[in-house]
Amino acid sequence: VITVKPKSDSNFLFHINARDVGEMSVGKTNYMIYVTTDPQSSAQIEGTYVAEVGQFEGPNDSQLDVRLVEAHRNGVTVLSTVGLSRGYDYQNNILFLWNGNAFTINDFGGSLPTEAIVDSGVARAEGVNLDNNQLTFQIGANEGHNMLAGIDSMLAKDLGITEESLDVTTQGSAKRAVMIIDGAIHRVSAARAALGAIQNRLEHTIANLGVAAENLTAAESRIRDADMAKEMMEFTKQQILLQSSMAMLAQANVMPQNVLQLMR
Repeated sequence: VITVKPKSDSNFLFHINARDVGEMSVGKTNYMIYVTTDPQSSAQIEGTYVAEVGQFEGPNDSQLDVRLVEAHRNGVTVLSTVGLSRGYDYQNNILFLWNGNAFTINDFGGSLPTEAIVDSGVARAEGVNLDNNQLTFQIGANEGHNMLAGIDSMLAKDLGITEESLDVTTQGSAKRAVMIIDGAIHRVSAARAALGAIQNRLEHTIANLGVAAENLTAAESRIRDADMAKEMMEFTKQQILLQSSMAMLAQANVMPQNVLQLMR
């Protein structure tokens, strides 16, 4: 958990800088957090959105502890929030109200310093754009056995690494720069882990398909290598033997019946 206290008496400011995800801002007087997606975009956005640490300024201390899940076009659906009350406005935005002594932000990614007090930071959202960033793989035999693979942009600017954010002219700005770099490392590591899991799943599917192809090839080879004349002769032989056996059994059943007729 990281505690963020305001550094001035100006209004609160909060912004999530993430490509194709949207933004989070705070009103000037009512202290509400608005989470929106771009209403002009036709893309459907979904995934897990985590507000890790933000840039805050304001006359009062407040608490922030939120995990956002499953964002959609023209608004955000929140399945899990902690420490915030929420509502909806006429534009289908999610509104968060807070009060308390300080901004308290859960370190969901494990990249923020614990028990630290800072006056600003960087907000980041993790999510995917289904229209642009993902590929669909058919990994099963039946319809719907699909797997989605995709990652967000790993450009420096999309990771929050800019000339302004890496200012190290003061001790405070240097600490914030370290936090930004730690957050970028965490995001890249998470993307690498996701790609590794996808690679393992695809390799497992490829191995299973290889075994199935080998078995099918072996069966085809046995069929192609069969001597049809010899096999038909063997089949005819077995048919004759079967019919002969059935005829002998029928005759054996008739003889006792004749003896019984003579004894009457």
